[in-house]
Amino acid sequence: MSEDIPENEHSEPQDYKVGYGRPPKATQFKPGQSGNPKGRKAKPKSVQEQMRMVLSKKVEISEGGKTKRLTLQEVMLRNIANKAAKGDLRAASFVLGLLNSDAASESDTIDQNKLSNEDLALFEQMMAELSPPFDLPAPNEGIGHPIETLSANLNEQKENSNDA
Repeated sequence: MSEDIPENEHSEPQDYKVGYGRPPKATQFKPGQSGNPKGRKAKPKSVQEQMRMVLSKKVEISEGGKTKRLTLQEVMLRNIANKAAKGDLRAASFVLGLLNSDAASESDTIDQNKLSNEDLALFEQMMAELSPPFDLPAPNEGIGHPIETLSANLNEQKENSNDA
C-alpha cells in the first residue's frame, strides 16, 4: 500500500532520518552555495597597506620616446636616483643607505620606521616636490576655527544681554 502513495518532492527518502544536525535534504545548501552569500565585512585597511596599494599602482611614463608602465614606487626611486646622479648629496646618501640597509633587502617596500631622520627629511622633501602644490587658505580666511567662532558668539551674546 505504501507503494501506491506518490513520494512528495519535500518528503525524505526512507533511509535518511531528519533530526538535530540533519536538516531535510530539500533545505540544505547546494554544492557551491554559501550560507552567507555576502560574506564577512572587509576589515579596514591600515595606512601602511593603503600606501602600499598607492605605491604599487602602475603609471605611464615616457622614456626615450617610448611609453612604459611602472609602479609609482619605481618612478619615485628612479627620480631619487637621477637626483643622486646629478650631484644631490642628500639623494646620494639616501640611495646608498637604502642599498646597504638590511630592511630594504628583505622587502619590496620601504619601511619608513627604519629610516634615519635625515633620510625621512629627504624623503618628505622629495615627496613634496613630486606632489602638486595645494593652495591652502590663510588662517583667517574661509572657515574659522570652531572654538574662536564659539567664543566670538558667546561674547556677542554677553554684550547683547548686558545692553538689555
